[in-house]
Amino acid sequence: MRATTEDVLAAFGFGDPDAAHAADLPPGDEIQALCDGQIEVATFVVGHPSGYVQDAMRACAGRLVPVEGPAVQRLLADAPYYAPATIQSELYSGQAQDVPTLDVRATVVTLASRREEEVYELVKAVFSNFELFRRLHPALADLDRVEMVGFGNTAPLHAGAERYFREAGLLR
Repeated sequence: MRATTEDVLAAFGFGDPDAAHAADLPPGDEIQALCDGQIEVATFVVGHPSGYVQDAMRACAGRLVPVEGPAVQRLLADAPYYAPATIQSELYSGQAQDVPTLDVRATVVTLASRREEEVYELVKAVFSNFELFRRLHPALADLDRVEMVGFGNTAPLHAGAERYFREAGLLR
């Protein structure tokens, strides 16, 4: 969460002196600090809906802040591990409209020494049951198989994953 917060602050022109005042609190403590007026903003890098976000909105009369504009467009162009996103209004009680924000593209990482067949079978299980996988949590609902393979990878592909993606026609 800290790295994403610092990236967004930097995109909007807040440098290191400003980031130095950011607190590294566990999410529950961050909500309490927000409610107590000790901090003005709490940031959460979570899949939505999130209990932490709902708690902050309910306990502190918090509200979601849009993360958008030219600064965000530059950040998206410079950092492929971020993607534009929208928090749907119906995910949080009291939220009247959708809110633009950022997604952080997650990467599943394993040891390079992990057997190719094991990684192949794991990736195959997820992608062969993709619609079921997308229904596991609302944050997964908008996943796209092609985008998952081709955008925002922050680690080299394991040979087992690469083999599955090639066989499935998801990678050239």
